Amino acid sequence: MIYGLLGEKLGHSLSPEIHAFFGDYPYRLFETERDGIDDFIKNKDLAGFNVTIPYKKEIISRLDRIDPIAERIGAVNTAVKENGKWVGYNTDYYGFSETLRRAGISVENKKVLVLGSGGASAAVKAYSEDNAADFKVVSRNGDVNYRNVYELKDTEIIINATPVGMFPRVPERLLDLSRFPKLSAAVDLIYNPRKTLFLFDAEKLGVKAVNGLSMLVFQAAKAHDLFCGKKVSESKITECVKLLDRTGKNVVLIGMSGSGKTVIAEELALITGRPVFDTDKETEKLAGKSIPDIFKDEGETVFRKYESEVIKTLSGRRGIIIATGGGAVTVPENEYPLKSNGVIFRIVREKDKLERKDRPLAVDDAAFDRLLKEREPLYERFADFTVNNDGSVSSAAEKITEKL
Repeated sequence: MIYGLLGEKLGHSLSPEIHAFFGDYPYRLFETERDGIDDFIKNKDLAGFNVTIPYKKEIISRLDRIDPIAERIGAVNTAVKENGKWVGYNTDYYGFSETLRRAGISVENKKVLVLGSGGASAAVKAYSEDNAADFKVVSRNGDVNYRNVYELKDTEIIINATPVGMFPRVPERLLDLSRFPKLSAAVDLIYNPRKTLFLFDAEKLGVKAVNGLSMLVFQAAKAHDLFCGKKVSESKITECVKLLDRTGKNVVLIGMSGSGKTVIAEELALITGRPVFDTDKETEKLAGKSIPDIFKDEGETVFRKYESEVIKTLSGRRGIIIATGGGAVTVPENEYPLKSNGVIFRIVREKDKLERKDRPLAVDDAAFDRLLKEREPLYERFADFTVNNDGSVSSAAEKITEKL
């Protein structure tokens, strides 16, 4: 018997990893168009499946019955064959409640905005009702919409239950969070990227920001219980969340040209088994010419556009090492993509040890000094951690792995 995930686009799903962690049953991704759902559910080898966007409501008509929670929510995300009949459940409610519990967030008597009106939103709405929240659902054409929502200035918690900001639509947001002066928590049901623009904005405002990884794992654990008839321990769930968070982070290296980012990246690859991507090399591939030739033929502005495109593409991946060019921090728009899935390490080295050969912007000592002065505060702003590379490369790499 097999299990799996039904959805329209599933290329970046973590569900197979999670279910492999919890059990030893075969779990597959079933990327299916609408006209293929009926054939999918007739698969005689299928014993149970999860459901994701956009079929959580549509699947209901294909099931023999649904449990009371799923019926109340009006959406199914787990189906199990019981005595030859398909029974639908909703484990999003459980996953969401456990996410808030672990984050120390209470919605009781709080002013809450729920963004979106789809299947995931319905589970959040039911939880909010059960926990005495003063909540409102925001949709594009509802009574509360994205035109009048800013009138609700006393909002304390905002929950994003839409796919806006999810990979590959990463640099998108629905609201300007700065217009909610009483905001204390922002919860996003999205887990890829780890940090959506919604959560990035929340952190900048000093607001508690929680992504959807815990919800994903908890709802999967509940689905496992339904599939196998036995409960996953909370310690196992916690271990899974930590593992996925750790392995999913990108390691991003920033710093002056010649500070050793490339060699440190190669050492990190040996230690961690992560693939390495150098933005300078990727930019040369994109442009079809060397960096000195890009500067000579098209200028720095065009080079930075190529570089930013490379950064956006690489930042959408998980579990890689990204060594950036020295000037990547001079483009403010590069900060969010690098932080969306990454932990940023600033590599520092004594000035006289910095390699300057073939650096187009460091033509003489005066120009090099100007670069240092201009970029130092930018490195500080981007960085999560600073690592000194005046010693051995292996020592610098080990410091980074310790932080991870």
